Amino acid sequence: MKWIIAGAGAVVVALAAAVALAAATMLGGPSPGGAVLAAMLADPGSYCISPAATQGAWGQWSAEQVTDAATIVRVGEADNVPQYGWTIAVATAMQESSLINLNHGDQDSLGLFQQRSSQGWGTPAQIMDPVHASGQFYLRLEAVPGWQQLPLTVAAQDVQHSGTPGAYAQWQQLATALVGHLTGPGISLAAADQTVSSCGPGQVAPGSSAQVKAVLAYAYSALGTMYNFGGSCTDPHSPDMALHCDCSSLVQQSFLHGAGLQMPRVANDQYLWGMAGHARVIPLSQAQPGDVVYFPTYLGPNTMGHTGIITNPKTMTMIEAPTQGEPVQFGNYNPADRAAVPYGSHMFTILRFVSTTAGAGAGSRS
Repeated sequence: MKWIIAGAGAVVVALAAAVALAAATMLGGPSPGGAVLAAMLADPGSYCISPAATQGAWGQWSAEQVTDAATIVRVGEADNVPQYGWTIAVATAMQESSLINLNHGDQDSLGLFQQRSSQGWGTPAQIMDPVHASGQFYLRLEAVPGWQQLPLTVAAQDVQHSGTPGAYAQWQQLATALVGHLTGPGISLAAADQTVSSCGPGQVAPGSSAQVKAVLAYAYSALGTMYNFGGSCTDPHSPDMALHCDCSSLVQQSFLHGAGLQMPRVANDQYLWGMAGHARVIPLSQAQPGDVVYFPTYLGPNTMGHTGIITNPKTMTMIEAPTQGEPVQFGNYNPADRAAVPYGSHMFTILRFVSTTAGAGAGSRS
């Protein structure tokens, strides 16, 4: 048996089924409170990065505070954020929480940065994870135009929208010193847990571009919301089902919000638009988070009826809005698992609409 993967109007013969890809299994469930969502909340690190190993006390900072700062720096380093960004993040956490992962705050504020679930920073469990909290801070920092040229307190305020916008400036010298200590000779920011070998379904690989992170952040925000055929996906949590997602609007709105890309509304039109020069066909073996999978219907290999955004190529996991009566969830695009993939089809196309690697250039298309 061979797998056939459609692409660029041609059929590409892939590897034999004996290749060890059959280990990938269906992720997701038929209800909003399914096992995948529970697993993601239990292990909610944002970008497949373990927190930093425990650090010793330094200066006025306790071991707990130094360790939290080390995790902030470690996430920034893994996400290819320039060092000035690490200082901004550490200074912000000094102001918001004194570098302590607080389980309380004003209204629903939590964690190192006092982020709020009601303001889209994640679930309470995610916000209490220093890795997730740091990743979310950097994601929003990098969306601030010209942040590297802004004064620290201005850049921090553009992320935090605090009631005391000038408060971050007082921490700049201390944050600079602590970051310098953590990045100096003899200091190890090794992971506290080296067992993380691949991204979970709700995570984004280190080194992914800011666009990919933003695209997936919008898609993840729709997890658990119920599918609605023809829904716009403009407000998936709304009581108005017309604002919920179907498969193609989930992709459309994720790329609109995350990358400013205005692609067509319907899956087949998105596919044709991509094939007309707005995307590049990607072999199965080279897929990256943020690539989009298009599945053909029974009408033929070039008539697409379903789509999803790849979240983890190692496990062949995508985020999708599958069908009526089911929520936005994580699914499987493994061509060896004919029972799980949409339409039972082993034929599909993977398209790359935006750069998947950090540093490739904002807004560039592959």
